[in-house]
Amino acid sequence: MLLATDFDSGSDAAYRHAAAQLPQGGELIVVHVCQSSSTAVNPFIASKVHLDHTLDLQKEKADAAAMLTAEISRQKLPGNIHTSQKVCVGESTALGICDAAAMHGADVICMGGGGRSRIGAALLGSTAQSVVSLTPKRVFVVH
Repeated sequence: MLLATDFDSGSDAAYRHAAAQLPQGGELIVVHVCQSSSTAVNPFIASKVHLDHTLDLQKEKADAAAMLTAEISRQKLPGNIHTSQKVCVGESTALGICDAAAMHGADVICMGGGGRSRIGAALLGSTAQSVVSLTPKRVFVVH
């Protein structure tokens, strides 16, 4: 099972749900996706912009890895659930989650779904809606 987290309060409910789905134990892959920048740049300053973005992304990934470690230990999951963590980079959060699930062979994706208001989700869509539409895997969206 893959659990996608953005470190908000909905993630705690997703951990509880994931643990309930693995009563006999199993593997829980906890993933956070850092979004890559795909903006067009002036070729004369492209190398500096690329370097700055690469350094920023490396710092973001390192910070996310530390936050994942802290979040997983705070959850106090049962000992029969083996956890691993992964920080991914994707064009979008939803694509990154789907790619991570495919790469790790996860049969189920579990994620929180409370990031936007109902109006915001209706107007802009949500990561959870995008994941559900992009993957053939079962997706548990926990509120």
